[in-house]
Amino acid sequence: MDLISMALRIIRSTRPRAIMLENVPALAKNRRYAAFCKGLERLGYCVKWCILNTLDYAVPQRRRRLVLVAYAVRGTGVRAQSNQAKDGTPRSRKSDASRTQS
Repeated sequence: MDLISMALRIIRSTRPRAIMLENVPALAKNRRYAAFCKGLERLGYCVKWCILNTLDYAVPQRRRRLVLVAYAVRGTGVRAQSNQAKDGTPRSRKSDASRTQS
């Protein structure tokens, strides 16, 4: 099993809310990468990717990298942090913030 297929298998079992992948630009031309992106979409992720050059980000070298970011779309079964207290009542963000500040 190749690394990109293994990554998809891990994502399928853990269902993170967001995914970031960085690799060589040539990966974008690989059929396994296309299958990986389609697999993420089937799992309910919105997938965005581009090829960036490190020179554009104040890194003192020219290095092009493929960067993929995917995030879970609501209603896809991807686990999200609960917005309910242990007793089942809804929590507001305001009450959460006051809890963390005390």
